[in-house]
Amino acid sequence: MICKLKIALVFFSILLLNVSAFAQTEKDRLERIEKELNEASKRIPALNSVVDFTANNYTIQEVIRAIASDNDLNVVVNPNLTDLVTYNFSNVTAKEVFLLFCKQHNVTIEFT
Repeated sequence: MICKLKIALVFFSILLLNVSAFAQTEKDRLERIEKELNEASKRIPALNSVVDFTANNYTIQEVIRAIASDNDLNVVVNPNLTDLVTYNFSNVTAKEVFLLFCKQHNVTIEFT
């Protein structure tokens, strides 16, 4: 019984370490993206444009394209972004919306 308990504790400890490492990695990824968005918004003022937009059962790529089109942003969107989303954005910036997608849908942004 003690041996099983030790094995279970070791497994649980390893699991916690993996979850913690993933959480830190995800936190680092999101902090990097937020920093890049903030830096890019200095060069690309349209990222600071206020977005008032409602999307009901659209794919993320459709929403990104619509926001980009409304704010004269050039984007290339991965066609694999097919999650259907419903959002009501009011008085937020384009960069805040893009960061939200990174957080909630594991979207990645690359600037060229």
